Amino acid sequence: MESYNVGNRGFQARIRRTWGCTMPLAELHCHTQLFTFQRFSRRRLERFLERGRTVGLRFLAITEHAELKTFWNIFAALETRNWQWREMCILAGAEVAVREGVHILLIGTPDALPALGEALGRWPSNRDQPRLADLLAAAEKLEMLRIGAHPLRHGYDVRRVPEDLLRRLDALEINALDLHRSAQVAELAEKLGLPLVGGSDAHLSRHVGRVVNRVPEWVQEIHGLRAAIRDRQTAIVYRRAAAGTIAT
Repeated sequence: MESYNVGNRGFQARIRRTWGCTMPLAELHCHTQLFTFQRFSRRRLERFLERGRTVGLRFLAITEHAELKTFWNIFAALETRNWQWREMCILAGAEVAVREGVHILLIGTPDALPALGEALGRWPSNRDQPRLADLLAAAEKLEMLRIGAHPLRHGYDVRRVPEDLLRRLDALEINALDLHRSAQVAELAEKLGLPLVGGSDAHLSRHVGRVVNRVPEWVQEIHGLRAAIRDRQTAIVYRRAAAGTIAT
C-alpha cells in the first residue's frame, strides 16, 4: 500500500493506492449515462452495477444529473431491484446544478429524492435551477449527504460561493478527473473545516471504483455513511489513473 499526501500547512488527506482493501468501500459519484440524449438502457445500467460488485464495493451511489430526461427511468429501474445488486447496496443520489454555477452531489434514501422536488417546489432542471441555500436547506431536512462536486473544476469553482454557504456542506470531493487539483481542494476543505471524500465521476462502467472511500465496518446504510464522513472516519482510496476520461 502506498500513501499520497495532499494539502499544505500540516493538513493531510491520505489517498491510498490498493486493490486489496478489506474494509467496506463506497463509490459516491457515478453516472450511468454518457450523453444526455441517450435513451435509458437497463442493460447499460446493469453493467455499472456489476462493475461495482466486481471491484468490491459495499455502496454504489448512482448520482445522475438531475436534469437528465431519463433520471426517473433509472430511479424506477433501481426501485424494482430494491436498491440492491447482489450483496451491494445502491444509494439514491443526484448531481444538482444550482444558480450559483456549482454542482452538488446529494445522496439519501430513495424516498428523499422525490421529497426533494416537493420541498423545492419543483424538480431541478436546466431552466429552473435552485439557489444553493434552498437546496442545502431542503437536503438537510431530508438528512441527505451533501457534497461539493469537483469543487475547483474550471467553470464550477465553488470559491465563487460565500464561505458560510459552503460550510453547510458535509464534504468536498477529491474527483478522479481532477486529481491534479487535490492539494488545492484539501487546502480549501481545511479552511472551511470540511471533510474530504473521493468520487470517480464515472460515465463509463470501467471507471467505477477509481477513487472511492473506505468506510467503517459498522456502516450499513446512508445515515451511517453520512455520520462516518462527518466524523472523519472514512479514508479515500485511489484505484486507477483518471486521464483521458469524459466528464460533464
